[in-house]
Amino acid sequence: MSKKSASLLLVEPSAQMRALLAGRLRRAGHEVVEAAGAEDALTWLGAGGRPDVVIADVGPLGEYELLRWIRARAPAIAVVLTVGLGDRLALEHAHALGAAAVVSKPFDIDELLRLVRELCSAESLVA
Repeated sequence: MSKKSASLLLVEPSAQMRALLAGRLRRAGHEVVEAAGAEDALTWLGAGGRPDVVIADVGPLGEYELLRWIRARAPAIAVVLTVGLGDRLALEHAHALGAAAVVSKPFDIDELLRLVRELCSAESLVA
């Protein structure tokens, strides 16, 4: 099975976590655009950026607004939100707004990679 590269938008406020995740995603063969928060992500998307998958940390920086924007303007983009362990309200809210998946922190990076592969496979990005 040969993989095509997926285009990912990674939204993570922690520079250290963002670098770690982006590095692993790139080593798995994906193209990664990094954003420190929803505002940066919305600027990139508003300028025409269209990733296959968005991975965004749910925090106080407006990631639900990011999800709403994507659902309204680019519904084909799969959105994966990461939420704090046991944050049931965030989990329910993310699903209600149309997230393709919600991952509780802390999470296994290999599981995140598997999820990205599944989402990309569903969009025919994996041959």
